[in-house]
Amino acid sequence: MTGLTMVCAAALAGCGQVQPESAQPSAPQPGATVMMASVDYPVYSSLEEMGSRSKVVVKGSFVKLAKRDTERSFATGGDPNQQGLPVAVWEFEVDEQFKGPKVGSRIEVLTFDLDRIQIADEEPVKLGAEVVLFLGRERNGVWARAAGDQAVLDVQSDGALRAHRAADPALAQQARKTQKAELEALVQAP
Repeated sequence: MTGLTMVCAAALAGCGQVQPESAQPSAPQPGATVMMASVDYPVYSSLEEMGSRSKVVVKGSFVKLAKRDTERSFATGGDPNQQGLPVAVWEFEVDEQFKGPKVGSRIEVLTFDLDRIQIADEEPVKLGAEVVLFLGRERNGVWARAAGDQAVLDVQSDGALRAHRAADPALAQQARKTQKAELEALVQAP
């Protein structure tokens, strides 16, 4: 089972050190040892396909870092002696929901902790920026993204969507042509 599979199949519990409300993602400290990793996410070539594989699709913004931990605290299976990759749990304020069972106005979302690990094609969380999240599994109130960073779409000022660099080129092109208002119909498509 890969590290990503453990994260996505997350048994999302709540352990770790709580960070202050003002905690912002940052670049690693000069001279600090930072792990590097490459993860193998499912690749989706359309918003419809990613939506069909997602349990919940929401729009909102990341508001604060809730805690830092390792994926072992959230994953089931695998070697209990392995800690896994560093992860961060973020508080996310939901403004609108496009798909799935009703979630609250605030949810927690699991990402890799980019202060402690470099992941190819993973962009840092941007606090306060409006995004659409495609979410996969939830455990103990913490959601995992359905397909890593490609499951995050930035909402531009004109309402258009921007896929992160991890996205398949066809999905990225479709996102550029899609307005936030069109999203619900796309992710609900059979």
